[in-house]
Amino acid sequence: MAEITKLSNGITIVSHFMPSVSSCALGIWAPIGSRFESKENSGISHFIEHMAFKGTATRSAKQISEEIESVGGYLNAWTSRDATAWYSRVLKDDIPKALDILSDILLNPTFDEKELEIERTVILQEIAQSNDSPDDVLYDAFQRSCYRGQALGRPILGSVENVSSFHRSHLLHWLNNEHLRSELVIAASGYVEHDKFVKQVEGYFGSLPLAQDKTFVKSHWTAEESLVDRDLEQIQFLIGFTGYPYGHKDWYAAAVFSTLFGGSMSSRLFQEIREKLGLVYGIGSFHSSHSDGGCFGIQGATTAENIQKVLEVSALELKKVREDLKINEIRRAQIQLKAGILMSLENVSNRVEQIARQMMVFGKVLDIKDVQDQIESVSYEQIVDFIDNILRHPVSYAAIGKKEFLPHKEDFTKFLI
Repeated sequence: MAEITKLSNGITIVSHFMPSVSSCALGIWAPIGSRFESKENSGISHFIEHMAFKGTATRSAKQISEEIESVGGYLNAWTSRDATAWYSRVLKDDIPKALDILSDILLNPTFDEKELEIERTVILQEIAQSNDSPDDVLYDAFQRSCYRGQALGRPILGSVENVSSFHRSHLLHWLNNEHLRSELVIAASGYVEHDKFVKQVEGYFGSLPLAQDKTFVKSHWTAEESLVDRDLEQIQFLIGFTGYPYGHKDWYAAAVFSTLFGGSMSSRLFQEIREKLGLVYGIGSFHSSHSDGGCFGIQGATTAENIQKVLEVSALELKKVREDLKINEIRRAQIQLKAGILMSLENVSNRVEQIARQMMVFGKVLDIKDVQDQIESVSYEQIVDFIDNILRHPVSYAAIGKKEFLPHKEDFTKFLI
């Protein structure tokens, strides 16, 4: 069971004690990601993430890595559209060491000009590498088609122009006024004593100014088409429908449907297109959410001669499932989801991500039994309602491959009529 303490400055401390393990995963989560950035500073959160381990007032970049690795631990960070995180995993006795380093890199960064220029080059290389990756290019194109002209539609990495223009002052201002003034969640999972952890955290972060509620512009679904010409052997595609936001009363129904439709080897898409027709190596569906919206998507890849058939069958299966949805496949998907939740609890890193995200999204840690009950209670009617919801809204679409073979979204949507 997770324990929660809120400091007077708005910082939330959450931990989950796991007595059967000898390690602990811990970190700091700021509910500020790329969707909070303007077009002009797009990519700044990701830049700050890169600079996290490049030196503080008391430690050089080398000392940071040597200190954490001398106790067998590791450090990392990530940036998403909704949040930025800095985290570590260590043995239980080294929690104070990890927390000391994590607090140091956030509260006392130097953002040394020389290190900044080196890391700027690294990020530009990362952008170049992303542009060379068909998967990354496709996903960015898909985001643009879903949220054209909005922060959610821009790459997390930012543009070459922006990354080339950021100065030390920009990074420090964003870190101090956005990340560190947001409603931080500091979380730990594993062999961790909550009261001791709270005292340690408060010693480092208790003097931060009062947290401010950070807002972003609410997204709207643009349902456009993005086609990318690349000399590839296959055509990769992404098809998107409006889904449910976090907290929607039927969110679990969307998760169950995504699992039964294309989330596993026994799912309809995989069985029909991969197993029966042999048209693809991989195909599937997903449901992703934000606080203000969601997306149900279908993703796959195939050769030019098969792409039209794959799109046709995908659309027809979506129509078909509305008419012949089976109770046994709902039940199978429910069991898969519940088992996945229980299995994820066995990993301290997975668990700390769960409780941190849940605190940011829901303001509480979800009870595992309640989550399982919610999944178990998903009804046939709720799933049909979700299918009807996605089919009544316009479709977003992206594809990458040789220009002369690229299909349009009408090649999919015409079969939904």
